[in-house]
Amino acid sequence: MTNGVNVPTSRTALRSFNKLVAAAETMFYTKGYFNTTINDIVNQADVGTGTFYIYFESKYSMYEYIMAKYEHELKEKLAESIEGHKRRLDIETAGIRAFILHAHDNPTCYNLIWESLYINKDLFYGYYQRFASSYIHVIKKASDELVDGIDIETLVYALMGISNFVGLQAITGGELTAEKLDSMCSTIRIMLGNGVFRKRRKKAPREAVEE
Repeated sequence: MTNGVNVPTSRTALRSFNKLVAAAETMFYTKGYFNTTINDIVNQADVGTGTFYIYFESKYSMYEYIMAKYEHELKEKLAESIEGHKRRLDIETAGIRAFILHAHDNPTCYNLIWESLYINKDLFYGYYQRFASSYIHVIKKASDELVDGIDIETLVYALMGISNFVGLQAITGGELTAEKLDSMCSTIRIMLGNGVFRKRRKKAPREAVEE
C-alpha cells in the first residue's frame, strides 16, 4: 500500500477499484469533498463499504489518488500533443489546445483540483509546483527563443494561468465548436508570438552572382 492506496493488479479487482474512483469523482464534483461520505461513494459505485477499505485507507487518500491521476493524465495528453513540434511557440500553442480540449472533456478536474486548496493547501500548491518545475526545465532549454528580460519562472506561471482560464472559458462558454477552438488558440498564439517569443528571422536574400 502506497500513500493509503492499494491499486489492484487483477482485472476483476481493478474493475471494482475504477468504479469506486469514478463514483468518488462524481460525488466530489456534485457534493464537494467535505459533504461527501464514504457511504455516498460506495452507494454510487454499488459496492460494499468493505470493498472501499480494501483499496483505500480513507476518503482523503482517495482524493489524493484522484489528484495524482488527473496530473498524470494531463501530462500524457500534453506530451502527445506536442510530438513533432520543434519551435517553442508551436509547442505552446499545441499544448494549450490540448489543455482546452482536456478541460472541456473533464470539467470535474477544476472542482477537485481547486477545492484541494481548502482541504490541504500543500496538496494544491504541490500540484502546480510540480507542473511548474518540469515546465521551467523545458522552457530553459528554449531560452534562446524568448525575448530579452523574461523571468522564466514568472513566464511559466503566466502560461499556466492562461491555460487554466481559457480552459474555464471552454467549460463555461457554451458549445466548443472547432471554429471557436481555433479562434481561442489563434488569439493565444498572437499574444505569445508578439510578446514572449522571438519572431523567426527572415533569411536575407542571396545576392545575385555576376556572370
